[in-house]
Amino acid sequence: MTLPMPLNYLDRVPGLDIHLSCFTGFVRAKVSLREGGIPTIPHHLQLGDRLSYPQTPFEGLFYAPELFDASQHGYDVTIQYGYLFSTADLFTEYVTHMYNKKVAATEQPELRFIYKLLLNGLYGYFGRRLFNPTTIIVNDTDLANIISRYSVSFTTELNSKYSIVTYDPSYDREKGSTIPLRPASANVAIASAITSLARWTINPFKRDPNNPVFYSDTDSIFVQFPLSDSLVGTGLGQ
Repeated sequence: MTLPMPLNYLDRVPGLDIHLSCFTGFVRAKVSLREGGIPTIPHHLQLGDRLSYPQTPFEGLFYAPELFDASQHGYDVTIQYGYLFSTADLFTEYVTHMYNKKVAATEQPELRFIYKLLLNGLYGYFGRRLFNPTTIIVNDTDLANIISRYSVSFTTELNSKYSIVTYDPSYDREKGSTIPLRPASANVAIASAITSLARWTINPFKRDPNNPVFYSDTDSIFVQFPLSDSLVGTGLGQ
């Protein structure tokens, strides 16, 4: 999240005018893994809402930096068109601030949990649906009121006075009707870019022939041998 992020949509660009090495945005393309290559580009399966990593050709909409990296490591890429975005350093100050707060709260687990939540949950905010559950910190009286009126999916006690609760505010049992909600502010480009860059960060480890990969998802990897001590730890980015 400390890398430049897509900010404003600028234009739709024909595929022939796109050079992945210097294009910032998203491209519609057909990708094909060359023989012997390691699949690192995901494909969303509608059935079961799952991701696969095909070894056969497929089409999709991809974040350009990740696709450029793939083109340098085993993929043939045919670009149809792209969506060009401006970029900005949006989150470096926020991430640094919240991370330092989390470190300083080591002896206060409730505060540390909140700072961790603020760090990990930010990017998902930009990709949220129009109607989403709400997560808030409340006192015991408000918690009881929410539980009695709304559908609650999660709750955990922070201390003797306050709890975190996740609930669906779109339906109030007392009123017996759906409450119209304001459309959420969202920027799917930001959420998608962060997810893509997380994969891009991990992909070099997937390609290491001397350290076989057993499993990987968006932000984790299981390998046969330990990684370098410089890569593993509790620091930011480790």
